[in-house]
Amino acid sequence: MNVKIDEPQQAGKDLDEKARHEIVTECLLQGKVYTDWLQWFHKTLEPTNYLEIGTNTGRSLQYANNVTNCIGVDPNPLTEIELDGNTKIFEETSDEFFANNDVITVMQGPIEFAFVDGLHHYDQVLRDFINIEKYSTKDTVVLFHDVFPVVPATATRDWNTFYWAGDTWKFMHIVNKYRPDLVARTIPTFPTGLGLVTNLDATNTVLDDNFDNIIKEFANLTYDIGNPINLVKNEYKGFFSA
Repeated sequence: MNVKIDEPQQAGKDLDEKARHEIVTECLLQGKVYTDWLQWFHKTLEPTNYLEIGTNTGRSLQYANNVTNCIGVDPNPLTEIELDGNTKIFEETSDEFFANNDVITVMQGPIEFAFVDGLHHYDQVLRDFINIEKYSTKDTVVLFHDVFPVVPATATRDWNTFYWAGDTWKFMHIVNKYRPDLVARTIPTFPTGLGLVTNLDATNTVLDDNFDNIIKEFANLTYDIGNPINLVKNEYKGFFSA
């Protein structure tokens, strides 16, 4: 017998789940939220350019300094705010952006600051990082959303919950194993954490050369909230010396 859940029941279930997840995340990820960190990085780094993969509504783009060459990439941007003249949105996937454009020309130099918040799959995040690193310097800073979800049910490959972090978190484990030369940190910030990677090397091809094997190796890795990569405090003071 087939049983159909009507829309009001499903809506109620989603709202209950949303409320439970909010309670857990607010309790475990107290203090600064990820948008606070985005603003802080922009003010601290004062980058001449900024790349954001996965712009969605465009609200996170507004934190860039008004003198920053700001580039957003999203195949389906839903921009809700007025963007200034220094901001340009490329309506395409990140793979298409890197394949179709002279990145150095578009960015007006090597990428200085990037935020990856596109498709929440670790293989795509890894491809995005590989592509970013090709146009980087050792001082480039890359942030990754959704690497420390505190509700394990949201840390899955498939979208089965109201909130969804995906399996982005696997990326941090990959760079920790395959690129110990990189500086990697996990910031426990609401709602699903931020990852930071710096000390990039545009000549390093380890991740690209081993991409297929890496994806297979980490495909069945199970999320463990107790095993984040280089977890730091959710505070600005002493961050870069941590």
